[in-house]
Amino acid sequence: GFCAVKGCAAFALMAKVALKKVVALSAHEAFAIAADVASYKEFVPLVSRSTIRGAVSEKGDTKSFAADLMVAYAKLGMSESFTSLVEVNAVARTVVAT
Repeated sequence: GFCAVKGCAAFALMAKVALKKVVALSAHEAFAIAADVASYKEFVPLVSRSTIRGAVSEKGDTKSFAADLMVAYAKLGMSESFTSLVEVNAVARTVVAT
């Protein structure tokens, strides 16, 4: 497939992990946690850095911003940084990162 991201060949080789867990949270609480990208380093396993890059823009019900995450696994001496465009819509309770 087509890939316009620098270094995307490495992404094709990376393992994909999906976790599902039932938690006792309201939809409002779950959305608030997912939307707080800057705090991911505090509770998402293997995320060692999570920062908002630049200004947050607002258009209608949607807030958009760039976010940097670093995923690290110290035992293997591995780390990788990612930058995503994040769109948060509180009305629809959605958080989308591309």
